Amino acid sequence: MRTVQLLSPFNCGSNLVYKILSPITNCINAGSTHLWKHAVYKENIEKNVRRHKNTIFIIMYRPLYSWIKSAQKCSYDLQWDKTLNGPVKIRGRTFKNIIALHEFYYNMYAYLHNKYNNVIFLEYYEICKQDTSYDYLQSKLSKFNVNLTSPEKYASILNVKSKPHGNPVKNSNDALEKYKRLQLEAPNTLNVNHNIVKFFERSTNGLQ
Repeated sequence: MRTVQLLSPFNCGSNLVYKILSPITNCINAGSTHLWKHAVYKENIEKNVRRHKNTIFIIMYRPLYSWIKSAQKCSYDLQWDKTLNGPVKIRGRTFKNIIALHEFYYNMYAYLHNKYNNVIFLEYYEICKQDTSYDYLQSKLSKFNVNLTSPEKYASILNVKSKPHGNPVKNSNDALEKYKRLQLEAPNTLNVNHNIVKFFERSTNGLQ
């Protein structure tokens, strides 16, 4: 059974993917198998990637604006005033604002993905698309000889809440509907890093 470690900011679908993978992989502590899945110290993350070469490190990606809105709803360990420009503190580190934190995470993850063969990423909203989610995830895992459970069991996981805390969406369809609404209301002045979008979003970069 392959071992899996999840990597993500808060509110990026790691609990959903943990529920999918925990029956078929050695993925424990809600995805924090070797280290805290929301870790912000690059050196320690990279050390674990090198040390655990047979572990699949799975990055969870979520687009900027929907992530910010989710973080405003439930901030967990983030200390900030829930504005776009206020500083954000997490585990002893301070970032200029919430956008800078998102960029930090995904620039770090892109570096790890490009350097190590045991690091892959998943888009949260691609996992939520019930018609294509199963094939999308299976295509990502096939090179590691990991096979998903039956499509019926997989669908049953998408159709319920992914976690009991943090006021989550009711199911994956609810998440997609909310995402569509957020896309319409996102401010044009939002400072989106297009290099991150190009790297992580399937619509612009195909399957990674």
